[in-house]
Amino acid sequence: MSYAVYILPRRIQTKFKTKTRQLLEALEREALGEHVLDRFAEAEMEELTERLAFGWEEQKKTERGRLFSSDFGAEALLTPYALFLSCPAGSDAIFEISQWASEAALGSESFAKFDPQEGSWE
Repeated sequence: MSYAVYILPRRIQTKFKTKTRQLLEALEREALGEHVLDRFAEAEMEELTERLAFGWEEQKKTERGRLFSSDFGAEALLTPYALFLSCPAGSDAIFEISQWASEAALGSESFAKFDPQEGSWE
């Protein structure tokens, strides 16, 4: 079992603020190759990549996006529509990815943090 936090374009938060189930379904459809969500703008992708340069190491590029790992035991997958952060449930990395995502969301008007376990936005 793992713990996850997502960074999404803020306009996604506006669209799905009270529609958690629909958001999760849209994310699943995106993972299957359907394009149903707004994409990050090029500048937003660059900003996230710059943020990941501190504390994260790129492991590989895949069809879905760029995979990163951290020195605190977490992984990140940067796709055109979301940044997925995950770690093993019960690990100390839960605090780290939650804090990292909060800082990214609060430090930019472009991003919103979504906690799929709680169905809540920040």
